[in-house]
Amino acid sequence: KTSILILDKSLAKQSSTIAFFKVENDGFGLGAQRRSIEKNDLPQVAAAIKEWLYMDRQDRQDEKEESSKFYSSMFNSLIEQGLALVMLKEKIAANGEYDLSGERYRENVTQSTAYPMTKLKALVETIAPPIKIQKTAFGKSGRFPIIDQSQNDIAGWTDDESALIQPSQPLVVFGDHTCAVKLMETPFAQGADGIKILRTVSALDPTFLYYVLRIRPLESSGYQRHFSKLKRYEIPLPPLDVQKEIVAEIEGYQKVIDGARTVIDNYHPHIAIDPDWPMVTIRELCVVERGASPRPIHAFIIDAPDGINWIKIGDAEVGAKYITQSKERITAEGAAKSRRVKPGDLILSNSMSFGRPYIMAIEGCIHDGWLLLRDTSNDLDRDYLYNILGSDVVLQQFERAATGGVVNNLNSELVRNVRIPLPPLETQQHIIAEIEAERTLVAANRELIARFEKKIQATLARVWGEES
Repeated sequence: KTSILILDKSLAKQSSTIAFFKVENDGFGLGAQRRSIEKNDLPQVAAAIKEWLYMDRQDRQDEKEESSKFYSSMFNSLIEQGLALVMLKEKIAANGEYDLSGERYRENVTQSTAYPMTKLKALVETIAPPIKIQKTAFGKSGRFPIIDQSQNDIAGWTDDESALIQPSQPLVVFGDHTCAVKLMETPFAQGADGIKILRTVSALDPTFLYYVLRIRPLESSGYQRHFSKLKRYEIPLPPLDVQKEIVAEIEGYQKVIDGARTVIDNYHPHIAIDPDWPMVTIRELCVVERGASPRPIHAFIIDAPDGINWIKIGDAEVGAKYITQSKERITAEGAAKSRRVKPGDLILSNSMSFGRPYIMAIEGCIHDGWLLLRDTSNDLDRDYLYNILGSDVVLQQFERAATGGVVNNLNSELVRNVRIPLPPLETQQHIIAEIEAERTLVAANRELIARFEKKIQATLARVWGEES
């Protein structure tokens, strides 16, 4: 977790309030692989912060009434979602602590839990490992996993039995600096410092605690130790049989999520190549040109409504098929010195460390990190070209053509000489129809994940007795 504090002296003189904004999702999962997900609060929160900074001075004075009428519908929507909170300075200063943790002041959630709220210090005890394995001794293979405070499930491997913790019951591993939480049921070794190994008392199911800390995590205070704060963390303590029922419900939802993620992670469109199809070079089907950067560089302009889209590598979203927007624009003069693209063109990153094709959904100019592919043949379906460019048929040719066997960068001539199978147009369209049907099913799995993550959140919300 990261906290960002924005200070503005002139704004502070005008405003009687302080605003808090919360980002729960940034477009990527929290696992070690940082998989792309659909949920992303950043754009909406960024827009709300900008609106907050430039609020009319009179409205700031009237905010003392603590009325939401001074905020836009978008801003109020964030407040309703729990992603924004506005507090009077005098309330924050009331007890002299000046605590800037937004969650402390949240009043829009009522709690009526039927279970006693209990601090964790009464429910857990720590286990000391026999020894701690230093990072330099982490193995790439071994019989036993090494667990540290990183977000990775397993940090390394060891064969050293003298370092093992032998769980007699599931143990919760808490990252003292990172607040990462893991559940260990088999022998493991501790990696260096930075984790607390927690054994729960008989009244607390360890798997229940694991899900509580994973789904309703301790609020991070940055890169500092958190165990003392964790001991003060209060959780509802249902009877043990109720805890086990809750765990079973959550694990049922989690199995659906894991299955859907497996589908998403392992799906890759496959085109079965008929050896009778002719192999044709891309130069026979497309114009291939490298992007060009405008000079001088000051031709860039930001958020200019009359500017021309300036498409850079950062505008490509992971897992997306189309380029739908650009973060920057350039002047007409800059565009005249750049490579123009139009909707329907394909662009390909010339760096294989990133490289994959995208289809343009907007008009603009491309940075010289891109290669333009414009279809000039009546025998080629654009979506077929998109999929074949991302196939092993093409990637293997890139590898063979590269000096030393590793492709660092593509170039126009290399791409022009790549040979692709070219079945009849009707066959291409049938292949694409099959792939699009598959992609629809994959997208449904993403929706399934979002729905079942909400179910997990709702399950624990019931335990807390929360009603929004």
